[in-house]
Amino acid sequence: MVETTIIVERVSKALGVPPDELVRKGVEEFLEAQLRACFAEIREVEARCGVKSARELEEKIRKELKALKS
Repeated sequence: MVETTIIVERVSKALGVPPDELVRKGVEEFLEAQLRACFAEIREVEARCGVKSARELEEKIRKELKALKS
């Protein structure tokens, strides 16, 4: 943790950005990247399953489960 604090302080000084703002923006960017990755994965699953929405996917799964039980 001390090492991280030192890095944040150094980058903060180099960029002229307050440390708390640097950390906040870093966390925001990280979370936005994670969200983009999740949406990309959702789109990939939809494309593989031939559906256009989560609702269509759910309906398709229900129909296939029902067919398996028959």
